[in-house]
Amino acid sequence: MFSSIKSSLNQLLFGTFMVIGMLTGYGLTHQPSAGPAAAPNDAVGPSVVSTNQRNVLFVAVEQMDLSLTRIEGIWLMMHLPDSDNYSLLPIYPATSPTMNIDYLVPHDPLWLDPQDVDNVEQLTILKEQNIWWNDVVLIDRMGISEMLLAADLVDIPLSVAWEMPREAQNDQAGILQQMCRNRIAFGGGGNFTQLLTLVPGHFKSSMNRMKLIEVWEDVTNGDNIINCEFPSLGF
Repeated sequence: MFSSIKSSLNQLLFGTFMVIGMLTGYGLTHQPSAGPAAAPNDAVGPSVVSTNQRNVLFVAVEQMDLSLTRIEGIWLMMHLPDSDNYSLLPIYPATSPTMNIDYLVPHDPLWLDPQDVDNVEQLTILKEQNIWWNDVVLIDRMGISEMLLAADLVDIPLSVAWEMPREAQNDQAGILQQMCRNRIAFGGGGNFTQLLTLVPGHFKSSMNRMKLIEVWEDVTNGDNIINCEFPSLGF
């Protein structure tokens, strides 16, 4: 059974970060969230004021139709307009003492009310960090499964965040690297349109439907190679 859980988590994170890559690849005019508004702790990336840097907060959960669901991953993806470089900062699971020492060891799961994307601003783990974001994407396993029907997955084992945080962070970073190399497998607006038909059941975003589709098509149909960087992890 544990193997099955790891496989499902693998699919969730691989596919969902593909969505995030699509969203940050386009210069949107949405104003920053009312949440944290300063630069990340690790000073990753240039100033948002001088460069129009876009930050998208991604939260992966188990099941969206519950009043409370366990959080499986939180990452901040940072991108500059007209650039193929994406900087990724792990928020949870995070194994740096500057983030939260409580999550360096096995711990109780983090929970979220997934019925409104604005609820992520109330998460203690986010309030503790000096970060800001423009938009939020919230997605669960079923939403990712629908999106992955037309794409092949690289089978990377994934540890459970609250049981093995160090291993989980490394596993998720590895999945992100594979995503960067295989984005064309998700190309075309049809795949994303199929995913959006699940809204609001399995996918929520602070961006509207038409803009999401436009971003998806713009990035997946490109010829450039996306380069993912993990400054806080040293690679």
